[in-house]
Amino acid sequence: MSEFRDLMDLVAEEFGFQNTGELQIPCDEQSFENILHRCATQLNV
Repeated sequence: MSEFRDLMDLVAEEFGFQNTGELQIPCDEQSFENILHRCATQLNV
């Protein structure tokens, strides 16, 4: 889950917390899906 936390830290650093609208993530869609999959696997979801 540290990968997800690291990614969210990058989001906060790049876009801040006052962002309105869609969540902007500084990586491509496939990379984000891979991170989510690994997180879900660690949680046995």
